Amino acid sequence: MTRSLVGFLEDSDGAVEILATIEVSGTRYGELVSKVGVSHDTVANRLNEAEDLGLVRRKAVAGERGTTHKWALTGKGARIRMEMESLGIVKHYRLIQMYRQRVRESKVELYDRVEELEHEMDLDDELENEMALERWRRAVESRNPDDDAAGE
Repeated sequence: MTRSLVGFLEDSDGAVEILATIEVSGTRYGELVSKVGVSHDTVANRLNEAEDLGLVRRKAVAGERGTTHKWALTGKGARIRMEMESLGIVKHYRLIQMYRQRVRESKVELYDRVEELEHEMDLDDELENEMALERWRRAVESRNPDDDAAGE
């Protein structure tokens, strides 16, 4: 039994994200998996459900190694996508993706800094840790609450 469109959008992990990710020219399955942030199986299930609901279709595309496929929005899917865009969902989703990428990139720098800290100081020094905790608390308390939301 095919579920309702609202049920699909409301109750399915990755549904809105897939619709926000598919480009006008179509998007390959592997790109969807890497961009949407849910498992291969979940992406496959959502695409099948979206296809059953008439939101997406597979289209053949000539590639370097023969014919490949992309997932594209149908007219019905495009109408839903335009609603998502008018509500700012696509823009916000892309911002989330951008910030997730920044976090991944910043983690590499964090690992380097922590490694330096481990070599330069005793991170198990209880007195230093208590003083650091107090400095951090004061810094947090003195911040404008909006700074956290704005990315400091």
